[in-house]
Amino acid sequence: MPLEEYRANLLAVVKLLRDYAEALIWARTTPLVDGQHNPVKSFDRFNQDVNTYNQAADQIMADLSIPINDLHGVVVRNGIARCLSRDGTHMTEIGYQALGNAVGAAIRQHQPQRPKSSGYAQQEAI
Repeated sequence: MPLEEYRANLLAVVKLLRDYAEALIWARTTPLVDGQHNPVKSFDRFNQDVNTYNQAADQIMADLSIPINDLHGVVVRNGIARCLSRDGTHMTEIGYQALGNAVGAAIRQHQPQRPKSSGYAQQEAI
C-alpha cells in the first residue's frame, strides 16, 4: 500500500477506535529479515519498508498523543537472530516471550487509573 494511503487509513482507524476504546497504545511493527522472508513467501516484504511505515506511524501517534510500544526495538535489543524464526518474519519462543513482556509492561504503564473500591457495592444507610 502506498505510504500516503497507509497514513490516511491509520488516521481513520485511530479516529474510529477513539470512539470505542478507553485508551490506545500503538505497537510498532517488528523487523524482518529480507533474505529469509522473501524466498519462502508469495509476496515480498522489506525491512526498509517496515522502518518507513514505523516512522510514519510514530509521527501520527506523537501528533495524537498516543503512547508507542516499541516492539521493533524489543526485537532488535533481544537480538534479531534470537527472536525471528527461519522465515525471517515470525517470532521464536524467545521473541514471543520478549514481545509478551513488552506488551504487558505497556498496558500496565498506560492503563487508565480508576478509583479503588472494595469490590462490594456501597449501600446507603437507611
